[in-house]
Amino acid sequence: MQIVTAFDGAVANAGALGGDPARVSIGGASAGGNLAASAAMRLRDRDGVRPASLMLVYPVLHRDVPAVDEELGAMLAGLPEFLTFPSAAMKAINENYADGALDDPYVFPAGHDLRGLPSTYIIDAEADRLRKSGEGFAAELALAGVDVTVVRERGTAHGYLNEPGGPAAIRTIDRLTAWLS
Repeated sequence: MQIVTAFDGAVANAGALGGDPARVSIGGASAGGNLAASAAMRLRDRDGVRPASLMLVYPVLHRDVPAVDEELGAMLAGLPEFLTFPSAAMKAINENYADGALDDPYVFPAGHDLRGLPSTYIIDAEADRLRKSGEGFAAELALAGVDVTVVRERGTAHGYLNEPGGPAAIRTIDRLTAWLS
């Protein structure tokens, strides 16, 4: 997996760049959050250095995204369809991504053994179907004894980091930066 290779390269070169190899973390947003969590599981399951922490922003971690409650459903009703991730669309996206490996813990980490994962910071968008995946994964991490912090970024929909100068994106980057410090 390319993220594992990139992590190994970052660890190997951290000292030369003025960093601490023991503090290298990984993270991602949306599908990138899935890839980061999957990489953290792969790194946990092998001998070698593990990430110091894991940062996930509006991640998709479940093969079947958890059901939407009434409160979230009302928020989604006011959004353009492409931002609501209808169940049928998510099923098709996940099946295409998994290529027949829907139950592989390295494809969709939720619902699998999460013990030994690094301290994790999850930020979910408020009006986002994937919020249920982030919140559910946070609960699973806590049950597995993993230190986890979960934040809901109020007034946001999925993809808000695509506007890096926006107030919500700035708050999220500031939160992640402070958490890493």
